[in-house]
Amino acid sequence: MEGNLFLADYAGPNYSVAHLAVDWLVTLAGEDRTFDYYRQRSNYETWQDAFEGVFGISVDDFYESFAAHRREVTSSR
Repeated sequence: MEGNLFLADYAGPNYSVAHLAVDWLVTLAGEDRTFDYYRQRSNYETWQDAFEGVFGISVDDFYESFAAHRREVTSSR
């Protein structure tokens, strides 16, 4: 999900689950913080720093949490 969305073939396997990741992030942090991330992104040197600063969780911890969430929602099928 960290790839460049401006590439012609952006619709790869990670891109197809991005909506689920954003939904999980909203569940964890709330819709307002999700919008705050985009508003405040330019105040940080990297998107990872902005992510941690706004959401209060490291990117790695979010990925771990999302992986567990993804296993949970896909195992119920």
